[in-house]
Amino acid sequence: MTHASRATPWPVAVIGAGCASPAGFEPRELRELLAAGSSQLSPSRVLAETHPGVVGGEVPPIPASHEVGDRKLHRLMSRGARLGSIAARAALDASGLSAEAREHAGWFCGVGTSGSAPDEIEAVVRASVDAAHVWSERKMCERGLKVFHPLRTFALMPNMTLCHSSIAFGVRGPSAAMFSRGAGTVFALVEAAWAIADGDCAAAIAGGADTALDCLTWAELVREGHVAAGLLPGEGAGALVLAKTAAQPIAWVTGAAVRNANHDVVRALRDVLDEVGGSDTYVLAAWGAVADAARSRLGGARVFDQCAAIGDALAAAPALAWCAAVELIRAGAASVIAISAGIDGHITAVRFAAEAGPRVEPSDVSLSSASSAPARRGASRRAVITGVGVVSGLGVGFRALLDGLAAGNRGIRPITCFDATSLAARIAGQVPIDDLDAGWLLANLPPAFHAAAVKWIELGALRDRKVGFALVAAAEAWRHAGHDRMEMRAIPLVLASGLERALIQDFAPVMQAGKIDWAQDARRGSPAIRNRASVDLAARAVADVLGLGEIAVHVSACAAGALSVAHGAALVERGADIAICGASDSMLDPIGVGGMITLGTTSPRTTDLDGCRPFDRRRDGLVLGEGAAVFVVEDEARARSRGARPLARVLGWGASQDAYRPSAPNPDGVYSAIAMRRALERAHVTPADLGYINAHGTGTPLNDVAEIRAIRRALGDAAERVPISSVKGALGHLMAASGSIEVAASLLAFEHDLLPGTANHRERDPECDLDVIGETPREARVDTIMSSSFGFGGQNSVVVLGRPA
Repeated sequence: MTHASRATPWPVAVIGAGCASPAGFEPRELRELLAAGSSQLSPSRVLAETHPGVVGGEVPPIPASHEVGDRKLHRLMSRGARLGSIAARAALDASGLSAEAREHAGWFCGVGTSGSAPDEIEAVVRASVDAAHVWSERKMCERGLKVFHPLRTFALMPNMTLCHSSIAFGVRGPSAAMFSRGAGTVFALVEAAWAIADGDCAAAIAGGADTALDCLTWAELVREGHVAAGLLPGEGAGALVLAKTAAQPIAWVTGAAVRNANHDVVRALRDVLDEVGGSDTYVLAAWGAVADAARSRLGGARVFDQCAAIGDALAAAPALAWCAAVELIRAGAASVIAISAGIDGHITAVRFAAEAGPRVEPSDVSLSSASSAPARRGASRRAVITGVGVVSGLGVGFRALLDGLAAGNRGIRPITCFDATSLAARIAGQVPIDDLDAGWLLANLPPAFHAAAVKWIELGALRDRKVGFALVAAAEAWRHAGHDRMEMRAIPLVLASGLERALIQDFAPVMQAGKIDWAQDARRGSPAIRNRASVDLAARAVADVLGLGEIAVHVSACAAGALSVAHGAALVERGADIAICGASDSMLDPIGVGGMITLGTTSPRTTDLDGCRPFDRRRDGLVLGEGAAVFVVEDEARARSRGARPLARVLGWGASQDAYRPSAPNPDGVYSAIAMRRALERAHVTPADLGYINAHGTGTPLNDVAEIRAIRRALGDAAERVPISSVKGALGHLMAASGSIEVAASLLAFEHDLLPGTANHRERDPECDLDVIGETPREARVDTIMSSSFGFGGQNSVVVLGRPA
């Protein structure tokens, strides 16, 4: 491992805290419960219907005065999202931030499973089976989708906590939603601290929200063996408001660390505690082997056992521990370390202190400690892309993508991976494979990775197409970068992913008289991955097959892919030698396509292969795509010293939130323009330097006009001369993977001096009146590229690339 001696973002001041926990809605109540050694565990009311008798830590009934948003919106929100919004508001109110300050504040949130509505699931399953309870794909499409609500049945937007609260409170600074089975919430805290240190915002919310008291989540915890190992379910949310300085801070965060245990709990615990420094007071949000190891190591220290008191709230557990730690500081403790352990195998530690103290320097460069070294504008270290792996509608491989775009080809075809003949959208940028099976995966993976991949095949991971795409793209990126199979445990993985894959057919065998027998479902054996595929499934599979270290998973809707590239580059600027980053997504299944139809985003032309028409006067909706793009990013000096050929420099990035509507952009493009300006500023690039923009360009009536307005706002007079194109007409909208595939597509400019065309752009729209490249790629030599991504919920992310020297 490499050692870093660079400055960190620590210390950072805590100026507000808020929570929703089984102890109540005040951090003080949680601290008092822990200090008394009491337990708030009781039979769960939430799970009483589906899993009676489950004991856990349940948040009390939410008072009307605490709710955020109206009752209609509450029906569409997952329970975790409602709790997260409550905690965020409490933290903001406690911080005293003005409305103007909130507009510039960041919001970095760890989120967990999206939640599910048992009665809604039963209605969909009933409509999708025959009299013998046999599930039918055709019945699902013809009847099941008629009773399916995309935001209610599975609460499908994983970034709902962040986007809902940002809209409610006018928070419009840089943001990221990160999926967490334990560690992602701490990564969110680290990124919030860095956003403040870099000057992207003066203050930022950092928190986490989740519930293990969800019918599907509980069944998964049982099947995966966590309940047998001692896990008691909990729920809740916690949030801190951080600032660089404060006249009277509640506490200071002086260090944070994450380690992937990799089957060595004792070593991982030792590493995180050595990194953040010592204390005589601890909040322990862990159970089982980690809790035992912690008690043994901490000896005579004061230990407040959070999981024993309120259960494991998964993504919310670290954030609740922070709230308790801050309250212990308020009550007189000199310092407190919050230890958490996730079912993702990560162990984390965050240190809080009454005094700012000296900066804590990282020891080893990993995802955690590399997140604690400098990412200043103009940093001396520069991240370069040395390897790319791609799976898209144009085929398997980075070369297939570039060659297809250079020839002006389209990867749009009739959907054949399921029977979509009865749907109102029947075309997509489908990867040219109907059944993604073991044969396809092993044929596209190097033999060195086969043995590890077989385990995931046997678990049923390939039922979620984006898992296979991620594995193939990541392996290709590693080979393309010119690396041999090496010790990779020190290499972090930052992957963006889309929605949980709902596997409705798995419920049919446990339907009894039109009702799901949830107890029988929890007891069933194979396949191990059943009912739904977790958001982080692809990331866990990639990390295991390639043998990587810590994992961060971005779920900021369609902005996630670009954010993952920015995060990977930031790790390199902060001290990591190498990071692997990118995204994988597929919504080509009845629930995914049906949900987008219900939301009214897809083109109504069901069979026209030119359905997506970005910036064209005839545009009327998007066409879904699928695939993955993964990158190896590394320090430029290191890459050149080993003889690698950089493909691009990652010069800068920027992010913001519209805080406007969950499924519509701000029509003026004000805040997406801010993300563009932040990216250009970080890159030290002026609008006059910009040679090409790879636009988000969805082909929807609202998004394209808003994006053109944003470009005009960000670039001023220079907007008139910068060529723009969108590849969504050729590839479809890859949702969470759209930002990463578009970064890969942008490299056509550096590799072949060609700017990608805009497939199906034939009629100029007066409202989209900039220099939009038509269907034919344009020859041009450019040195600087901007790639923009804008997601549901109003999250915006922009990456600036430079031609390698």
